[in-house]
Amino acid sequence: RAKQGIFKENYNALNLVMQENSRVRSKIPSAFETLVAPHIAKVDEAIQPGLSSLTWTTLNLDTYIGNVYEELERLELLIEGTNDLAEFRIDAVLYDMSTLLLCELPGDEPWTVDEFLERTATLCVRGSQILQSKSINVEEAANELIDMLCPPEEEVNAEEEEEGEEEKDEEQSDKKS
Repeated sequence: RAKQGIFKENYNALNLVMQENSRVRSKIPSAFETLVAPHIAKVDEAIQPGLSSLTWTTLNLDTYIGNVYEELERLELLIEGTNDLAEFRIDAVLYDMSTLLLCELPGDEPWTVDEFLERTATLCVRGSQILQSKSINVEEAANELIDMLCPPEEEVNAEEEEEGEEEKDEEQSDKKS
């Protein structure tokens, strides 16, 4: 009976992990799927032992579940950060830029052509300054988004080297066996 309770707890915990995995992945906007792929791969890597080497009687199942939750938490934090950045610092600013008036039409009284040209020129000068400022803000936000989603080259190279060393170690231990 005690073992049956443990198995049920493990089953429920693993079910929750998979539900959490689905929930977090559903937050990924389709526009970012390709860019988030390396981060998803880290979650998949954390999940992999549960698919291949862990069993119901494994003693370190809690550690495994903790590792998966940790990677899911990192992924969710990244997704929320990128979504917020895209929504509030890029999309909202682009919308503001698109609604900026560069031409004003007369209200109750008609304007002369010169008056219309003068007002339009004033609006365009002011508008160009605002557009320039907002454009710089969007560019900075886009660069931040790229930095968040794409790891620096050194980090990628270090991970590839680690994987290469692990494969060499496995090959050497296979040869010894």
